[in-house]
Amino acid sequence: MQTYAKAISLIGISAFSGPAESGPNRSYLSETRFLTAAEDISSSNPLSDLEAASRVLRKSWEPRPDNARFNRTVPTPDQLKQIQLPRYIDARGRAVLRAVTGDFTGTTDQILQWGAYKWGFDPDLVRANAFNETYWRQNLIGDIGNGVSLGILQIKSRYHPGTCPQSPNFPSVVDPASTHSIEQYLAGEPSCLSYNSTAFAVDYRLAYLRACMNKSVTYLFNHAPVTGHSRYADANGDELLWGCMGSWWSGYFWDKLSLDYIQRNSGFYAQKPWLKAGF
Repeated sequence: MQTYAKAISLIGISAFSGPAESGPNRSYLSETRFLTAAEDISSSNPLSDLEAASRVLRKSWEPRPDNARFNRTVPTPDQLKQIQLPRYIDARGRAVLRAVTGDFTGTTDQILQWGAYKWGFDPDLVRANAFNETYWRQNLIGDIGNGVSLGILQIKSRYHPGTCPQSPNFPSVVDPASTHSIEQYLAGEPSCLSYNSTAFAVDYRLAYLRACMNKSVTYLFNHAPVTGHSRYADANGDELLWGCMGSWWSGYFWDKLSLDYIQRNSGFYAQKPWLKAGF
């Protein structure tokens, strides 16, 4: 069996209220406590938006200044009402997704931390996933011609309707094969939350990951994994976490298509490339 970096859920053990610091190289792990599988806090999540915010390490470091507008954008209650919850999510998972608010502003790293603490994940796991998906760029548009994925953690519009009502079925004024054309159009559509709000994009993606770990993605029960991995119904701890991470890419739990995605994320989680010069 392939060995992947240990990344079980965690929660910070102290609140951070000191002055903001610049630079990426301060240790993060000293401010967090890893949980064993037996201590998994999925049943007690999410934290409130304010409690999650109180745990964020306030640093002025911003490696992606182009995210500034998106980092300041918070959804309105009416915009949140447009979200259509996937039909294959059970009642417990629907309650999880209804807790998405995107109600936080800050630097890109602060937003990634906030989402991680709200949903009970290691901030470095979320940083690694964002590095893999978009290099921390909120305005990156992916999967053009294949459902269109938006935001720092790449929410596919086709499978998560209402996160961007205008996508992927764009009006005729948009060239659906042109990234620039799509960017120009979505920038003027505030209700496209997955594109225009970094906090929403992080909040929604991590809520979905938590729902998956709560065994709320019902169709995953019907598919067998590759040899050497657990079925969704039987998985727990890191086996469950990485299988759910991979399903965001491939659509299935520990299937063959998910393996490269899981390995990339695991590698970035271990290497922490966002701390290196030039990021």
